[in-house]
Amino acid sequence: MTKGQGHMFQVLRVFKSLCEEQGLTYYLMGGSLIGAVRHQGFIPWDDDIDVSMPLEDFLKVQELEELLPEGIVFHSERTDPGYPVIFVRLCDTAHPLKTKNKEKPKGAYIDIFPLMPSRPLNGRTKFFFSVINVINYVLQVKLKWLPFIPYKQRIARIGFSVLRTLPCKWLRALRRWLIVQLYDRDGQTTICSPGGAYKADKEFYPARWFETSETVSFEGENFSAPGGWDAYLRRNYGDYMELPPEEERIPRHG
Repeated sequence: MTKGQGHMFQVLRVFKSLCEEQGLTYYLMGGSLIGAVRHQGFIPWDDDIDVSMPLEDFLKVQELEELLPEGIVFHSERTDPGYPVIFVRLCDTAHPLKTKNKEKPKGAYIDIFPLMPSRPLNGRTKFFFSVINVINYVLQVKLKWLPFIPYKQRIARIGFSVLRTLPCKWLRALRRWLIVQLYDRDGQTTICSPGGAYKADKEFYPARWFETSETVSFEGENFSAPGGWDAYLRRNYGDYMELPPEEERIPRHG
């Protein structure tokens, strides 16, 4: 574990304790879950930690900042008008993190993504999700969180060109409206992560994958994973036990 990974791991431990004390559900996800299964900890070159929460718990945990240790804070759209994305970061301000984002995030962090009951994936919901992704990118560029890199697909470039003309306030309102179109309060078959960076095919999940949870070991401690973790990893990453080519073993956020 590197020094930076160590700081992030301590934030994860704080988050886990808060969730357990308050009866909130969370899951290791993405590369962090691969790391737990394949390496029993961090992927050696990984430089972030991803967790997800059911929407209700995702909203609730953000109201509990007063229960966190001093210096551990939530960084989100609600706490910072210059924050561009849907997911929330839990940051340790005592350990600044040098990234391309100039003073952002506020310190060593973990990413917390919402999981909401949604309408099934079809042409309509896939289109709405794609527009949300473009809005996320436009806001990151406009708020100087990312350098501009043109989309490869022509339709995405057109969408970016149109949306970038709108004020950030309007973009946020449009994004909220689109998320509401995906949301299905009574949905029992499909879950969606509207803050995810992947395309819709990888961010809509069968709800049954999250009906139960399992314990996985991560850096010598136990954490929660979705009961359908194997199906999730195989669908999104293929043979997740196989190491990627050496040229792809690089940090993504530093």
